[in-house]
Amino acid sequence: MTGNNQATSARSCVLTIAAVNYLHFVRVLMDSAARHLPAADRFLGLCDRLEGEDLSAERFSILEPDELDIPDRESFLFRYTLLELSTAIKPFLIEKLMTDHGYDKVIYLDPDIRLYDRFDGVLDRLDTSDLVLTPHITAPIDDGKRPSELDLLVCGTYNLGFCAFRKTPDTLAFLKWWQSKLLFDCIVDKERGLFVDQKWMEFAPSLLPKVHVERHPGWNAAYWNLPSRTVREDAGRVTVNDQPLMFYHFSGFNPVTNVFSKHQDRYSMENVPRTVRRLAEAYGRDVMAAGFESLSKRPNAFAAFPDGTRIPDGARRIYRENIGELLPRMPDPRNRDADALCAYLNEPADLPGGGHPLLTRMAHDVWQHGPDIGLKQQFPDPGGIHAVPFARWLLANAAAMTDLSERFLSPLRHQLGDEQAAGADGEQGLSQKLYHLAWRFKHLTHWILPLAVRRRIHDRLFHRAYAAEGNQKDRGASYKVSDPDGLNIIGYLSSELGIGEAARCLARSAAAAGIPVNLVDYQKGSSSRKQAVVEGVTSSGTQHAVNLIVLNPEQFKFAVADFGPACFRDRYTIACWNWELPELPDSWLEPLPYLDEIWAPSSFCQQAFSHRVDVPVVLMPYGVELEAEPGVTRETFGLPADRHLFLTMFDVFSIPQRKNPMAAVEAFRQARDSFRRPAALVLKMINSDHDTGLAKEIDALCRAEKDVIRIDGYLDRPRLNALFRVCDAYVSLHRAEGFGFPIAEAMALGKPVIATGWSSNLDFMTPWNSFPVPYRLIKLADTYGPYPKGSTWADPDIGEAARLMTLAVNDEAAAEKVGRQAAMDMAEHLSHGAVGGRIRKRLAMIMSRPAASRG
Repeated sequence: MTGNNQATSARSCVLTIAAVNYLHFVRVLMDSAARHLPAADRFLGLCDRLEGEDLSAERFSILEPDELDIPDRESFLFRYTLLELSTAIKPFLIEKLMTDHGYDKVIYLDPDIRLYDRFDGVLDRLDTSDLVLTPHITAPIDDGKRPSELDLLVCGTYNLGFCAFRKTPDTLAFLKWWQSKLLFDCIVDKERGLFVDQKWMEFAPSLLPKVHVERHPGWNAAYWNLPSRTVREDAGRVTVNDQPLMFYHFSGFNPVTNVFSKHQDRYSMENVPRTVRRLAEAYGRDVMAAGFESLSKRPNAFAAFPDGTRIPDGARRIYRENIGELLPRMPDPRNRDADALCAYLNEPADLPGGGHPLLTRMAHDVWQHGPDIGLKQQFPDPGGIHAVPFARWLLANAAAMTDLSERFLSPLRHQLGDEQAAGADGEQGLSQKLYHLAWRFKHLTHWILPLAVRRRIHDRLFHRAYAAEGNQKDRGASYKVSDPDGLNIIGYLSSELGIGEAARCLARSAAAAGIPVNLVDYQKGSSSRKQAVVEGVTSSGTQHAVNLIVLNPEQFKFAVADFGPACFRDRYTIACWNWELPELPDSWLEPLPYLDEIWAPSSFCQQAFSHRVDVPVVLMPYGVELEAEPGVTRETFGLPADRHLFLTMFDVFSIPQRKNPMAAVEAFRQARDSFRRPAALVLKMINSDHDTGLAKEIDALCRAEKDVIRIDGYLDRPRLNALFRVCDAYVSLHRAEGFGFPIAEAMALGKPVIATGWSSNLDFMTPWNSFPVPYRLIKLADTYGPYPKGSTWADPDIGEAARLMTLAVNDEAAAEKVGRQAAMDMAEHLSHGAVGGRIRKRLAMIMSRPAASRG
């Protein structure tokens, strides 16, 4: 605490809260408090950090935020805007003054208040009351101006620019309760009925036995109660309704622009009552003399990241709304964890029923909470068809309409490319120029055109400049079919390979959400065994409005030829693709004329697709729920009962160089001597007869290494799930994954997973639910199957994988904790119910859009 060496023998004090850039207001308040409430000491609760500034000469003591006993303080200081933070610390400061500094009476006053008469009466009220409050109004207001009674109802009955507390056991208990509410919910969220600390005070008369509501008209006079209060000056003394003016609240007053209050439209300096105008003018002069010019420009210590990037309000909101996930990972989001948080904010927003690399978490926050100009109406599908036009609007208008800096815009520029980011040429570009000119000079029309007319003009220009682009690209069908609510799922539904499991999972998730499905088991182009079944899903036997084709493009062209144009006419067609590299081959663009949308199972795939295609790319993961065959033991598979078993598995058709099984073998070899108990590595593989060289290599390996056990051939789904269950951990040192089914399946069963920390599996793998393996990115020296020479994939760190395998064996508690978290996370985010809900929301969004028929 810094201070003015006041004696602390007084049992009462005045408290205000402000940042350094409000110090001029604080000085005027405290000077008036020294004159009119001399019995009370004076304190500033600093909503800032001094950072070397010397304020020891001020006429008040200073309490800094680091002195407050607030849980996870750095997180608390970050997750609120300055307005929210300055109100959130109020009960912590009041409690500290009572318990640590020995004050019996604490009077809180906002910094933009001034006392005008001797104010000992507040101390008298506290002799018999635990809390003194003032209501916003004591008479009705019904003149059509703002704030109206409804506005005040939203903000709260009592104005907490003033409150006064007496130290009693009841008061201290109430302060603890108030603190608990302001830890996370001291926010401006009128839809939820919250307005910073103020709304919580509605409970005070119920929770505290001795609350006094002061109706004296001279207490807390302000713009909101002026209609019912007559302010006069007589012989140098100001009165309100013939009672002395005790204090006036100059909320929203600007001494430079001479705006009476920015928070209302009832009064200006021209029509406000004459005595109030003189008070405001004198107040403005004193505030200017107290240092307004220099202090008001001083940046707040909590306003920026270490690199100087301004912290958007949305960043605080996203952090707060995801606090359960982010607090353990980023306890110091403004400083030490700033880079990690910014990376999180720039990731694609994970939305049920949609999502796009251009719709980052920060961009989505602007769409949700940005300027009131009709963003949701103009861009109703920001994660789909309107992703590109919304991103272009944001890049062009961020400076004028948002608080986003380049750090949060550059990912959008990178995705669009310089040419696209600059906007379209021709008519679209002209519309954008007209829109910007209209916005720039909008103030010229305020006194000419009614608000409703101005809004219609704005909406029309807005639509032509940006939103129309999304509608032009919407090639949806007219949906003239029997059941518009269902899905025709076309894919390798019986084939035992990854893309077949993808189709089956989507069918199960759709069924879990009650979505009718028509199943079409396509088989051309698949060499895998075809004995899989879609458990719990039956075909509805009807034709639905939406096709979901779960085939990669090399098979898609066969399906087009087989099904013919009728399959796509009058239907909305979605392709679900799996791809493992960040670069999409040119050949994958051939099906685009038939597609209205692509579903990507991961954000990694979504980003790869979005770079190359001009249709919406929606993030739609696969649901993963497993039922293992009962009664199956290790003995069933010929596995040793007394060893810690690592499992790795691969399909030769999935290209061994990508699945990289020999890396798991090498990591096991390096770790083996460090194990504190016996262990073995189980290699599960299929289609090995299609690569006899690899099969011979693994045969020789298993003969030489008794701790490496091979299981070859197909297992039906329940038995394969049982194999996962009887093993202790799963290892995947892959070089790239299009989704990572075995990883997800092992995690769903609660098994600790050690896997390369790159590509699609990172959508569900975290350091808390798995053991990600570091890697370096390398270029392919040769072409392997569909993966061309020169492409990029990961090379996992085998030494680190060996260390993690050792940890999994030697620290059973750590491994079990990771496995438990994995099972919980998969159940929450990738259950069939969760994914089915995403599918249902996406279908509802598709069907709600106007569509143009394809001939």
